[in-house]
Amino acid sequence: MILVAAVGGTIFGIVVLYFISIFLYQCLLLRKFSGPLALPLLGNCYHPDALFFLRYLVTLRKKFGRTFTFFGFLKPYLVVCDPIVVRRVLSDPSVFIKGSDYTIQFGAAFGSGLVTSNGDKHKKDRSIFNKYFIKSNIAKFTAA
Repeated sequence: MILVAAVGGTIFGIVVLYFISIFLYQCLLLRKFSGPLALPLLGNCYHPDALFFLRYLVTLRKKFGRTFTFFGFLKPYLVVCDPIVVRRVLSDPSVFIKGSDYTIQFGAAFGSGLVTSNGDKHKKDRSIFNKYFIKSNIAKFTAA
């Protein structure tokens, strides 16, 4: 019985150390960006304001600027609120490739299309929609 508890405790300790090492590696990769203190395994979700997610992001933007990090439990996010940078991220598929998290989460809401596609499918979808985003066409639908 004691041996089972010791083995179980050892396995649990190894798993926790594994996740902490991943967390530290992610912090190392994002060290150039500011953000709130994140804890291993909890990220920034320990903060009571995190329950009101969008309000919390607005607070973080005011405190850390237009680009900051946010850890949702085990997953790090780089939050970008600068319109120029957002445009570059969304319009340059060769530099900013959409990851599986992005395509799966947005795919659930938007399906498989321009927002969630990569590569040749994205180029084809963009060429189809480009005519709708010409300034003269948009002006028809906006108040002058």
